[in-house]
Amino acid sequence: MSKVLLSSDLHLGHANVCRFRTGFATAEEHHNTLFDNLASAVTKRDTLILLGDVAFTPEWNQKIASIRCQQKILVMGNHDRDKLTIQELAASYTKVYSLLSYRNVWLSHCPIHPEEIRRRLGCFHGHTHSHNISDPRYVNLCGEQTEYKPITWQDAMERLNDRTNQGVPEV
Repeated sequence: MSKVLLSSDLHLGHANVCRFRTGFATAEEHHNTLFDNLASAVTKRDTLILLGDVAFTPEWNQKIASIRCQQKILVMGNHDRDKLTIQELAASYTKVYSLLSYRNVWLSHCPIHPEEIRRRLGCFHGHTHSHNISDPRYVNLCGEQTEYKPITWQDAMERLNDRTNQGVPEV
């Protein structure tokens, strides 16, 4: 059975990532762990949606390109063009977007303005790492929020429903 998997802010190839993320002895350990978590979760029938800041080097971009799946979609982040050209990104993904409406949810790298959610259910985003927005319509899918593993669409929707139903206290 096919599934939709989501992840954000892998930061593969970021030389100083351990200054920002704890739990990894080296940048190489970080990169390999996150890539292995991603690649082992995806099957050839799945759709993989990455919400930006995926790979910081051409080598890691090629590793992402090597993941076999039905569709590989990038919603671009603020660092995706630091060392990669749009042509390199386009060659690695089935589709590349700056913002995507999918199954009545906004998918973005940075959280979109609350007024832009309009009649959509909410916004799945990355960028904010360990910080969660108090508005329950936002679900942060950065690695820090998902044990550095991709999550299924169903799990992301459950997080959105839990936040909406229970409310989220101010931080």
